[in-house]
Amino acid sequence: MFAGDPHAGGAEKLLLPWHNAAIGFLTGAITSVATEPIDVVRTRLMAQVEPGSSAPAGKIGEGGRGGGGRGGGGRGVAFG
Repeated sequence: MFAGDPHAGGAEKLLLPWHNAAIGFLTGAITSVATEPIDVVRTRLMAQVEPGSSAPAGKIGEGGRGGGGRGGGGRGVAFG
């Protein structure tokens, strides 16, 4: 509950800082578990080798994320 919640029964309750941290951690963990399979499928589709070629379908240097050595970081923040 938070300040101004009409269901608080008249007493305003504020979340403690560690409550906010725990909620943020759980939200991030649930989101990561939910989206990881989608990321794996997308990565495998991009790395498929075309018939008769030894290079992956998405060649380095075509631009976009990963082109020219950019965007190879982890989930969330891309530097570069």
